Amino acid sequence: MPPIARRPPQILPDLGRGPLMGYIGDSIEQASSISPYQHGGDGYPTMIGLLTGQRIRTYINAGIGGQTTTQIKARLQTDLIDLHTVKPARCLVGGGTNDLPALQAAMQTSEAAGIAQAEITWSNLAWMYDRCRAAGIEPIGRTLPPRTSFASQIAYLNAGIRRLCERRGMHCLDIHGALVINDGTGGYISGYSADGVHPGPAGVQAIAARAIADLMPSFPAGGPLLARSNNSAENLVNNGLFTVDANLDGVADNWSTSGTDGTATYTIESGDTNIVGNWQVLETTVQGSGSRTFSQLIGSPGARYAVGDVLELCGLISTDIESGGSKPTIKVTFANGTPYSSAIAVYILSSDVTRAVFWVRVPVPSGTTSCSLQLINSEASPRGTGTVKIAQVTLINLTRMGLGTNSDLRLTA
Repeated sequence: MPPIARRPPQILPDLGRGPLMGYIGDSIEQASSISPYQHGGDGYPTMIGLLTGQRIRTYINAGIGGQTTTQIKARLQTDLIDLHTVKPARCLVGGGTNDLPALQAAMQTSEAAGIAQAEITWSNLAWMYDRCRAAGIEPIGRTLPPRTSFASQIAYLNAGIRRLCERRGMHCLDIHGALVINDGTGGYISGYSADGVHPGPAGVQAIAARAIADLMPSFPAGGPLLARSNNSAENLVNNGLFTVDANLDGVADNWSTSGTDGTATYTIESGDTNIVGNWQVLETTVQGSGSRTFSQLIGSPGARYAVGDVLELCGLISTDIESGGSKPTIKVTFANGTPYSSAIAVYILSSDVTRAVFWVRVPVPSGTTSCSLQLINSEASPRGTGTVKIAQVTLINLTRMGLGTNSDLRLTA
């Protein structure tokens, strides 16, 4: 199958939309994401944000593993369109992998049955594309990833998805083309998947690279507002540049550590011309049964933030974790918050990145009694070893800045 032609950006409808991206689909989107509010999983939506400097920002990840397109369609309105007051500018609509068994069975019955079953998938996707557009959200399609046991069915569905997108003048992210091996088997390139179904770290990187090439030109240039001073009144983080370590213990002032499992070292690494301030480094050399946490208490609701205010967390991250298996998490937590108690920018990340930008935006949930920031060296078992570095950590209250309903806050590079 020839590669999907890249649709050139349409200046007003594309570049004027802003950077906020929603995702809805199955486990290919979800990966390790917990909920639409806690979306910093180790899948391709998070990696796209990290590697584009958040020029493409994962605002909502409504992927749920195991769901068919019929099930995804049933929750599009609640899980994506109506989730936040500010809607995403675009939504990548995935799904189809869990439709494959029914399609294969129908094809084995008769050609007509196979066509009818495929039409169900295509009809569901088309409905979601059109519903997003009706809500003012520009849809983006995607192809199904490889799988040797369903190679012919995937080729058939992907051909239809291409047609749906072309007829609507939509972008279509060809993840199949980024992942499939060119040997006629219809499987993954070696090393791109551990189970032959879901992309692993190398596969996720390949999807992100395809998105950078095919989608990023249609997004406005720039990234989120990163701290450039420790004295900024807008930044709720104290010493987010890690320039002050009065007792020289390797832990920046105003930050604390917890956990005793394994062997971990905290150090301050001098910055370079690519960052403002220093890197705070957490290196784990011997894994334990638990985690190490580097954190800062922001405090209780009051003068700096209130329930309902929209907060935005961002910063820089570099990792050396793939060989040792550490899986770091970066999040803002809300004690006693409901319906969610944290907003996760990075969750059990399994890929190495260099000076990537992490980001998450979320309203302070009801019931919140205090707020804190956390970097956890490895939140999931096996804990693993490796190095995580963060810099220019920023937490701003968009509501208090008069920007709480602005879906297009960005700092042009």
